[in-house]
Amino acid sequence: FINLYKINLINRSNEINIKITHEILKTQLNKEHSEVRYAAFQIVNCLFQRSHLFRELILEEFQELFELVLG
Repeated sequence: FINLYKINLINRSNEINIKITHEILKTQLNKEHSEVRYAAFQIVNCLFQRSHLFRELILEEFQELFELVLG
């Protein structure tokens, strides 16, 4: 179970948390297991809607993200 509320709270506090979360999610999206990638993508979607910095980080590496999500 993913607690998106807690993830949002952690990432609201400062930019460093957003950057760390971004790197962790990229690592999770690189895993072979589709459920892990799907859960990571749900978090990406949630943070993408709420954080300008996170959107910028994602869009900088959009092609890589796209390939990771599709496995």
